[in-house]
Amino acid sequence: MWGNLRGWGMASVILLFTVVGLFYLSRLNSLSEATWMPSEQARYLAAIALPVDPHKLVNGMTDSGDAGDFYRAAIRAYEAKKSLYEGDHYDFKSDIDPDAFSHIFAGAKCAKSTLLTANPDQYLGYEDAFLEPLDALHKIENAMGKRGMYLLRTNKAEEARKYFEAVYFLGVKLFDERLVMEELDRGIGAMKDGIYGLHEMALAAKDDNRAAELQRQGDALSDYFRNTFNPLGGLTHDLSSERPGNVFLLAEKGAERVWRVEAIREMGRMKWSVGQSATAADQRGVARMLRHWLAHPPDAHFDDVLRTVAQKALDVSHEDVQNELDVNSQHR
Repeated sequence: MWGNLRGWGMASVILLFTVVGLFYLSRLNSLSEATWMPSEQARYLAAIALPVDPHKLVNGMTDSGDAGDFYRAAIRAYEAKKSLYEGDHYDFKSDIDPDAFSHIFAGAKCAKSTLLTANPDQYLGYEDAFLEPLDALHKIENAMGKRGMYLLRTNKAEEARKYFEAVYFLGVKLFDERLVMEELDRGIGAMKDGIYGLHEMALAAKDDNRAAELQRQGDALSDYFRNTFNPLGGLTHDLSSERPGNVFLLAEKGAERVWRVEAIREMGRMKWSVGQSATAADQRGVARMLRHWLAHPPDAHFDDVLRTVAQKALDVSHEDVQNELDVNSQHR
């Protein structure tokens, strides 16, 4: 009834080895899975939400123009006098750099800035070309905030307001643009600096309601930075501490484009980081996923910015990644 038992036995053995072989082959090509808990996924994949629209918290960005050129001019002015910003010797009784400050003031009322997005190809590679302009703006806004505090403490509140609002508006525009993580960082920092000065003004004027509103927004920015920015910044810049599956999930399903940009940039680094937490299957999967995304035309889910960074991640070399590490170490 059963025919050739030896034949059936050999067929069974062959089937067993085939199944086992296919299982291990699938394991060799399986990408690492995400390790976030559901509550973490909800937080990390969500869009940024603040209690008050930053544009409405402080009114004034009413000009439809682009502040990008003003901010680039401020950066050039800073580069010509950057030694003035070093150390703590300045007393802020006058403007440390009137030229740079004037350009920040000129751009304050503009509703937007294309500081980086005017040329995204320049800033989405692994040269990290965005570090120098963002560092320069940080130094300028920090000096302007200190100058504003000096004016406030010498009973020149309305003059101080001009400085605090210019710093805040710079922060809002960097926050709105947020092409890369570092721009989001500088945007949040400048908004918080401006809010701090305006909060001090409200307290001095005994405007408790305004002070409380500013405090809530400042606290929300701090909470976002602590609970979302820091974990995602670590994820997208340190594969040794996180499972690559989280990077893949963020790149594919994140609601914030800036974090998808950073996740895709990390995928490019992942090609050269097998032996840490990335596996050989992850390394092969990176190229496969990037090519899949690039095979489709731009759409609302995967726009030109994401296509640009995906192509750069696909093309990045081991030398490029090492050079990026060297550049970052110089800016710490």
